[in-house]
Amino acid sequence: MTAPIALQLYSVRDALSKDFEGTVERVASFGYHGVEIFGNFRSASQTRQLTDDLGLRVCGRHASFDPLVANLAGEIEYALELGAPYLVCAWSKASDEWSWGRIADELGRMAAEAEAQGLKFAYHNHGHELLESFDNRRVMDLILSKPKVYGELDIAWLRAGGVDSAEYVKAYAAKTPLLHVKDVAYNGKDWDTVELGQGQVELAKTIAAATPEWLVVEQDHSPDPLGSAQRNLETLQALLGR
Repeated sequence: MTAPIALQLYSVRDALSKDFEGTVERVASFGYHGVEIFGNFRSASQTRQLTDDLGLRVCGRHASFDPLVANLAGEIEYALELGAPYLVCAWSKASDEWSWGRIADELGRMAAEAEAQGLKFAYHNHGHELLESFDNRRVMDLILSKPKVYGELDIAWLRAGGVDSAEYVKAYAAKTPLLHVKDVAYNGKDWDTVELGQGQVELAKTIAAATPEWLVVEQDHSPDPLGSAQRNLETLQALLGR
């Protein structure tokens, strides 16, 4: 697989809050081809200048559902300024106000508006979209049924969500331009993200089932986030034979 490798910067969020420019420089030095942006540590233009100077491409922009509902136009503008081809809904959860059916319809509307502005729109799963259902359909299947909504399938949360990650990725390969490469282990109570190769995800089999534009490394929690980011890249490169 020749897809370039990016780091979701959420993985190193604490370091970013202390030294944004220096942390992104460290990420570039590890050998990543790109980054996926979350939050507003700097303006879009400042972030774009930094990534351009470091030879990093921005593969996507993450925003949660509520900010997207509140200010879709602003999020689209921010992503366009970054030069990101994808605006990604990073998180949503059903509530009394927002059923999963209503959320899916709204995601479809957002995707159509993003496309009209020159962006593609994707949805990043956690475990609950696989475990919960709406109208007799798995929630993630419902979301991906929206024609203009792409998947950013997170293979660790597919595993935690109780599905065969390789089979699920294969089923949606044509609609998954961004693949979150992550590992996860069950500690007896909860699922914990761990460094690649240290968990229960069938990494090689799952990645081989995909045809993404980008492989995006992420580790939600680590005692050594920057060290994990470097080691995860090295593990993935070895797995891919690079």
